[in-house]
Amino acid sequence: MDPKIDFYMLLDKVIDEELEDNTDKELIWLILQNQQQNREEGQDRLSNNYFSPNSIYTDTQSQKRFHMQMHLFLQVVEALNNHDEYSQMMVNATRRNDLSPLQKCTAAICILTYGSPTDSVDEYIWIAETTIMECLQIFVLGICAIFGDEYLRRPNDEDTRRLLQMGVTCDF
Repeated sequence: MDPKIDFYMLLDKVIDEELEDNTDKELIWLILQNQQQNREEGQDRLSNNYFSPNSIYTDTQSQKRFHMQMHLFLQVVEALNNHDEYSQMMVNATRRNDLSPLQKCTAAICILTYGSPTDSVDEYIWIAETTIMECLQIFVLGICAIFGDEYLRRPNDEDTRRLLQMGVTCDF
């Protein structure tokens, strides 16, 4: 089993035991709830702006924001979701949904494409700075593992011919 999942299961068990043993259960539960980011609100904002059928931004505007076409971005999200359990949405120790794959990938893309400070991403999709840095690291490692063999290599003769032909077609 993945060590990350073991950690979350252990954390969940410890919190449950503490809640059972403690006479101030309601107080502890309120503290845990108040420490949470508004992750659901961040997910809703992100979905409504870019990924819902009636999104606020057009595909062209979304492409400018993410520096890639949306179908490509969604393919990357799906590939990472299938590659690593960290990228998947899970239920956290307080029994709330964790960050969505879209939130995690969007945070990483914003940092990489714009060089955005982590607090600006936090304000938009409600992810804490340390979590953003963790998302970025997992994103980069995942992209290298998934797409590295195809895209992180020297071009071969076939690649060179294809690229030169694309240049001719585009009048370069």
